[in-house]
Amino acid sequence: MMRDDQSVRAADIQPVMSHVANLDLEFSRYTPGNRVLFLLHFPDFNCPPCFDSFMMISQMVPTHFGEEQSRGVIALFKPGDIADPDDPSRLNGWAKANELGFPVLIAPDSIFQLLKFQKSSVLILSPSGRVLFSETIPIDPQRIQFLTHLLQERYGSHP
Repeated sequence: MMRDDQSVRAADIQPVMSHVANLDLEFSRYTPGNRVLFLLHFPDFNCPPCFDSFMMISQMVPTHFGEEQSRGVIALFKPGDIADPDDPSRLNGWAKANELGFPVLIAPDSIFQLLKFQKSSVLILSPSGRVLFSETIPIDPQRIQFLTHLLQERYGSHP
């Protein structure tokens, strides 16, 4: 159901998964169901519909993950003024103020270059790492319904 112009293949996402695994986060080992991966660039949130879309999805996360949200969801930010790898306190403060209950990290710019990153996106990954959904933010309400459906699938419904 992914649109060809927006799709990201599992091979494309491998550098991200390797980076997350190197940080020893449980996200890369989370297998009870599909996972949410945000790839974000803070300046994209200057677009109110983009910020609203991100927050809507973020607020859905506890409903689908409960206590496991910190394991099944991760947000990786492209380095920048707010997402400064040398001083992550501004980004951490922003995440806390917005009550995000999942890891919010700054990934190396090289990862975003490998992905040919253009704009903030959300991906849904199967337990095996297959990309089931890839969409730039803001997301159309019908696509959010599809995203919600994918989050409701549990226990490795997808290979």
